[in-house]
Amino acid sequence: MAVKMIGLDLDGTLLKKDQTIGAETFKQLMKAKESGIKLVVVSGRPLSGVDFVLKKLKLSGVDEYAITFNGGIVQNLSGKVMAENVLDYMDYQKMQMIADRFNSRFHYETLNRFYTGDHQLNMSNIHESDLVHMPITIFERGEVDSNLKFLKGMYTGTKASIENLYPEVADQLKENYAVSQSGPDMIEVNAQRATKGIALQQLCQKLGFSSKEVMIFGDQKNDCSMFEVSDFYKVAMGNAIDEIKEHADFVTRSNEHNGIAYALKELVL
Repeated sequence: MAVKMIGLDLDGTLLKKDQTIGAETFKQLMKAKESGIKLVVVSGRPLSGVDFVLKKLKLSGVDEYAITFNGGIVQNLSGKVMAENVLDYMDYQKMQMIADRFNSRFHYETLNRFYTGDHQLNMSNIHESDLVHMPITIFERGEVDSNLKFLKGMYTGTKASIENLYPEVADQLKENYAVSQSGPDMIEVNAQRATKGIALQQLCQKLGFSSKEVMIFGDQKNDCSMFEVSDFYKVAMGNAIDEIKEHADFVTRSNEHNGIAYALKELVL
């Protein structure tokens, strides 16, 4: 299979539960990189939250790239933004209104800070802040700046509460926003064109690659946009949700059992 670029989701895909990369997966990705295949991290996290992965994979500089905030930003690893899809104050108001109506926790992320409306920080807030390596700011709804620009809105809660909330959020926002889930306890909302699939296609065009030369790996709802691009070769992790597996060309082993390595050896290397 002629592959020139590999798009890698992180949580539940490249990373194990302990936030490490399996030894065999790392070995096969290094072989792919050495053979000239470009590795691109495609994540819902900001760049600060994927930095440790980029260092592990030895990716840096103007000729390496990352897609962050679920496609909100496409940038090279020297920090140059190549494409950006931001949200504004009116978007915030619409999202906050839904949170108020359903008594849900709402947060948003800018380029370098995590904002929450929770006055009492909980483990979910702290975990997200730690995961993305950004400081937390508690905001008062009446004091949010009307010039606000942000990259991603988030609703968090228990698995059961998010399962109940997701259809409501999707129904009310899907016409004007990209609504997805990166896990069972979080709903993410981005600008309409801020999806992993669109962002990866934008990067392909800038680098002169055909979509048929791209292989992608994913496991959750926020990866669905990549799995809807017909020309990508789509690999679902063994632990992926059914919706991802149904659109996959190949289902590999789980993230805990070096699923990426297995697929690369079977299909590419």
